[in-house]
Amino acid sequence: MTVGDYDRQRANVHLRRAHELEPEKLDFRMFLIESLERTRTGDEGANIEEAYQLALQALATKPHSPGHLKVLNEVLIRVCDFDGLAQLGDFKSLGRGWATTNRHTALLKQLAFVRGPEDRLELVEQHRIWGREVEAKIAAVPIRKPPPRPADGRIRLGFMSSDLRRHPVAGFALPLFDHIDRERFDVFCYSFYQGAQDAVQAHIAKQVTAFRWMPDTSSREVAQVIADDQLDILLELGGSTHMNRLDVMAFKPAPLQASWLGYPHSAGLSTIDYFVCDPYSRPTDPALMIERPLVMPHTWLALGRAVFADGNPITEGLPEDRNGFVTFGTANNPHKYNRRVLGAWAQVMTAVPGSKFAFVRPEGSSPSFRKNVLAEFAAHGVDQDRIVFNTIRGAHMPFYNGIDISLDCFPLTGWTTTTESLWMGVPVVSLRGEAFFERLSYSILSNAGLGDLVGTDPAQYQAIALKLVADRERRRDLRSTLRERLRNSPLGQTEVFARDFYDRLAGAVAAGPLRHTEHKHG
Repeated sequence: MTVGDYDRQRANVHLRRAHELEPEKLDFRMFLIESLERTRTGDEGANIEEAYQLALQALATKPHSPGHLKVLNEVLIRVCDFDGLAQLGDFKSLGRGWATTNRHTALLKQLAFVRGPEDRLELVEQHRIWGREVEAKIAAVPIRKPPPRPADGRIRLGFMSSDLRRHPVAGFALPLFDHIDRERFDVFCYSFYQGAQDAVQAHIAKQVTAFRWMPDTSSREVAQVIADDQLDILLELGGSTHMNRLDVMAFKPAPLQASWLGYPHSAGLSTIDYFVCDPYSRPTDPALMIERPLVMPHTWLALGRAVFADGNPITEGLPEDRNGFVTFGTANNPHKYNRRVLGAWAQVMTAVPGSKFAFVRPEGSSPSFRKNVLAEFAAHGVDQDRIVFNTIRGAHMPFYNGIDISLDCFPLTGWTTTTESLWMGVPVVSLRGEAFFERLSYSILSNAGLGDLVGTDPAQYQAIALKLVADRERRRDLRSTLRERLRNSPLGQTEVFARDFYDRLAGAVAAGPLRHTEHKHG
């Protein structure tokens, strides 16, 4: 654990000093840039801006190492500097550089820049490359596999995630812990979270057979603990996101392993057998998923009570009626933006005179983020006074009361933001593609009975948005009924969702371990 893991502000002080003492040392500059970009306290926009200005200086030196390119990529994405991003390299060379140097987290930032079939398949291959590299290293240090435990008619299920706390992942996972199938399952959890226990984690810990909290344990040691628990199936819920341990899955500590919820793409490991999806989110081409799809009957997620509660009231009436103009908006992370997305948003606005667009993002307090975003809209004839920046992190839900229609990103669509928008009575217009990450909102909207709000190309996306603008009565009805509709949809029927989920897992266990080639595509 580094200082930055538990005290980011203190880390920034030390890193600034190191950079001041040796300003020509690129590594020191990159460490500072990375730490500033990851700082979520204080004035986040100012931290991003400082990181970006340092990144521009570093970019001028034309760095080539995958590590440096990853840091620059993340900062440039945060401020929508698409010209700067183009200078870093092409989709294939960047992704393969990160994959071969164990930088799986960088691959998430590739999703928004997929342009077509070749890129989709290339992205799968980049994940496979990472997986082969990791599996080769871990093969040299295998764990000890205990003998099979005596048959007792019960299934031992493990959930591995550092986000089983106050976090969106836990918000969607809670239905499984609130409705554990105790007649068939013993449930184990494995977390590496480095903060203090909160109420959500405490609640989950009380529901399960065992909650193994191991913040300072090596991945190999974690894998051994899991193997010693003699699970029948292990699910990872975090991919390579912060504080998660995707590499544990490479040790194959359970005879069956699956990915669910935390990462919107196949992780890349041949040791992961299944990927949880649904009929809507399942890729149209089997080659776009490395694992075998474990298909839920309706939805791959449900709305946990801790997140989707009535604590955030919906203001009656349309914002348009109060303001005299339509307000579009998004709370999606900039790592889902690209020029096509901002252009599509601007084109919708151009067709709706007087309309405005609201960004509900902490990046809005960065001058460079605002400048770059405004320039993209201006290129399509949208004046800067029509763009609103609500600079907020965490307490963003009330801002949906000022938005008439949420416009989704593509190809990497929303997920948490889509469900939150609907929960606040705000319809979402989306666009679906072929891969799982391009179908997240499609699944959510279809399960909510709003599949007609999903297009298949930018022209249809725009047409759907404009039709919704014109249908004020539908928007009024959705504002007042969407929350109840969600509760009554597969997304809100948490007990049914949990039963379906446990049935699918029981079926996978009954089917037994998959042959190595049985679930590998492409």
